[in-house]
Amino acid sequence: MDCYGVGNARKYAEICGALILAGELSIAAALSAGHFTSAHKKFGRKK
Repeated sequence: MDCYGVGNARKYAEICGALILAGELSIAAALSAGHFTSAHKKFGRKK
């Protein structure tokens, strides 16, 4: 991805930000569709 070296910190930060945003959108979609809760119940993460 050519992010190594001097002067590429901004590019690396943009890639990290995009990755985090994609993860947040995925979690929000799973919560709104009810998949997040059902997956936790299925795999025994309920109390």
